[in-house]
Amino acid sequence: MSRLGPELPEDIWQHIHSLMPLQDAARAACISRAFLSAWRRHPNLTLTEQSLGCSDFTKKVDHILKNHSGVGVKKLDLEIFECYNADDINHLDSWLQIAVTPWIEELTLKVCPDWFSDDECSAMQMYKFPSSVLSCESRSSIQFLELESCEFRPTVQIGRLGSLTKLHLHYVRITGDELGCFLSSSLVLERLELTDCCEIICLKIPSILRHLTSLHVYGCGMMKEIENKAQNLHAIYFGGFPALYSPGQSLRLGELLQLQKIDMWCNDAVYYACAELPSIAPNLETLTISSLREMVNAPTTPSKFLHLKYLCINLVGVKLSPPYDYFSLASIVDSSLSLETFILNLPQELMEDDWNFGCSSDLRQMPQCRHHNLQNFEITGFGSAKSLVELTCYILESTSLERVTLDTTLLGAFRCSDRKYKKCFPVPSRGIIIEVQKALLAIKTYIETKVPATVKLTVVEPCRRCH
Repeated sequence: MSRLGPELPEDIWQHIHSLMPLQDAARAACISRAFLSAWRRHPNLTLTEQSLGCSDFTKKVDHILKNHSGVGVKKLDLEIFECYNADDINHLDSWLQIAVTPWIEELTLKVCPDWFSDDECSAMQMYKFPSSVLSCESRSSIQFLELESCEFRPTVQIGRLGSLTKLHLHYVRITGDELGCFLSSSLVLERLELTDCCEIICLKIPSILRHLTSLHVYGCGMMKEIENKAQNLHAIYFGGFPALYSPGQSLRLGELLQLQKIDMWCNDAVYYACAELPSIAPNLETLTISSLREMVNAPTTPSKFLHLKYLCINLVGVKLSPPYDYFSLASIVDSSLSLETFILNLPQELMEDDWNFGCSSDLRQMPQCRHHNLQNFEITGFGSAKSLVELTCYILESTSLERVTLDTTLLGAFRCSDRKYKKCFPVPSRGIIIEVQKALLAIKTYIETKVPATVKLTVVEPCRRCH
């Protein structure tokens, strides 16, 4: 063993060095000749403010990348937020030319602060990512590409990207046609993620993307249509759109025959899901709906979710005004013949449709559609609203449930579940405690008597010691 370490082949030293975090790798190179050579060939570079600090950031990045010129960088994560200045823009082209070589596998480039508003980002100089760096031999090796806060104008000259499996674009200026051109070159793409790409009006996914299984679209406010021809697209997340059901504003999803999972976060998402999804996504198995606002009750629809097994509706933090008719959600349960789990998360607030508790005959009834598959039914933020009690009673009477959980708190927030706290979190107002008491009375009066002996009922209430 030498004073610098055991006598090992150089490639083993290099491999050990490549597994270190960037800062540790740099320190090791300063004190060990065995690691100094490996540092100059370190394949994974994370050049961020967190790893390098803002002091002389441009100088440090320039020095590191120039030392790696002609070396096979496999992963480059270059992020310029707080240190952002015009000088960095002038260096970026040369930095990318050094790093993006035939060995590159992952490239992340984030150019301006993510806390800037859209107007501020529009007013500032936006870096134009050079498509030419993907037109060389690197196009056969790059597997992951993430761009944020820059301009990207790909052309057909890029050629085939034979290894690209993941593409993430955030706050990127790119049109639908330009993105379509790039997608047509990405034959093995598996995941596409778009966030706040405001120039895309129509997203066209070509049939050539046979490996694409996941699509994530958020905040692309100008997008009106997703035209999908990829046959194996199984999961979609979309959110941040205007009212989905309003005339002239509806997001057209086309036919998604192979789609199995949708996660949506939008205004009037419950209405949109009931009205549109059964016909365009007939093979859906998992549906998560997070709504920011519901101005219209869930509609009845003749179409059915024939394969839907998991349904989660999140209305947490939403002010439902006028009072929402929770009983209308029975229509989506009735249209889901294979449903196994139904979870409803509600805002912890005073229910506006106050009513005097009476006998069960005061509750609305509707023809029952027997559900033999529904096993688990959960409500968090359970309140005293009459329509919510009606929905719960309807599901109890029309299904073969195994478990029912009625949580009168907000996801257990008012319970001392963590031993390190001597008492649980405070309730926002005394009115909430009164509402919880009313909810517990509604459960005792209307619901407990309808629970079959074969069903396990769990009622979660605030901690009695603290509240």
